[in-house]
Amino acid sequence: MAEFERVEEIVASRADQFKYIRPDLSPVIKTKDEVLLGSFLFLDLVDDAKILYDRGNFLARYLAKLKEKLHQMDAKRITVKEAGTGS
Repeated sequence: MAEFERVEEIVASRADQFKYIRPDLSPVIKTKDEVLLGSFLFLDLVDDAKILYDRGNFLARYLAKLKEKLHQMDAKRITVKEAGTGS
């Protein structure tokens, strides 16, 4: 993952600029076939992903379709805190 090393170098060189957070990047590299198989990870990516490279916008389109399907199903995101309180 030599391509990602450069991104990590840039973030590390600017880490002292962050007062309250420490950026932590987690590269996820999948083939189109792997994406189409689905993953629970994509449920988080629908709202939280920052895609750095997406040739042809394949992943962005996939996540948009997934988001629409979840909306049609009236799916709700429940955090651990909410699950414990019944909210």
